[in-house]
Amino acid sequence: MKVTVTAPATLGSLTSLIIGSWRQEHDEYYGAPWGEASSRAVPGGAGFAEVLGGGRWLTSAQNLHAIIWEGEHLSLSYEGRRHGMRSEFRALLRAAVALGGTVDEYATSEPTWAPWETRDDRLAAVVGASHDA
Repeated sequence: MKVTVTAPATLGSLTSLIIGSWRQEHDEYYGAPWGEASSRAVPGGAGFAEVLGGGRWLTSAQNLHAIIWEGEHLSLSYEGRRHGMRSEFRALLRAAVALGGTVDEYATSEPTWAPWETRDDRLAAVVGASHDA
């Protein structure tokens, strides 16, 4: 799956908190001796990295999350397996679209699903609907 969303600037403070938490998590694990080897085992290095205008998180399974300021706009990008998306990034995508952000790119084998939806979300909706009937 690949998705890019242009988000409203009002999410700037939230994205700063997320990037800060990614930095802290990276320092606590990948910055420690036991985490360095696993980070180096991933091409590009797992965990957090500063990028021009923001930051990115790369999981050991090669799921890439990026938050980047591009002028007055905030770009949120994800590329990887749907179930590999971090929960805070999933919530950020949902908030961005709810606040008027636009989905600029969306390539997936589940085109009728929202970019933040998982198989578990879909199953829960089906089970919930059957209980409501």
